[in-house]
Amino acid sequence: EFNQLIHLYEELGPRVTSIYSATLAREVSRNRYEHETVEEFELVVEHLKTISNFCAEMCKICKNGGRSDKLIVLESLLEDIVESQDDSTSDTDKIDITEIG
Repeated sequence: EFNQLIHLYEELGPRVTSIYSATLAREVSRNRYEHETVEEFELVVEHLKTISNFCAEMCKICKNGGRSDKLIVLESLLEDIVESQDDSTSDTDKIDITEIG
């Protein structure tokens, strides 16, 4: 749903929203259960591409390349976890990532 993209933009910034929208545009399929027409589906895909392009442009003018402060903190925490486990991580160790929102 497009409202989720607004929330994503507000929480994590245009960079993530651009990438996610582009991925959705490639991966989404027509909703046959709700009898979505080909034309409606094509409009959805075009709208997702437009959102992705808009967000990509916003990344050029926003601070931190379009990454929100929350995303920067999350990236930093993940880097710290990975770096602290570099020497002791075996092939079976895993890092769990939980969405904070």
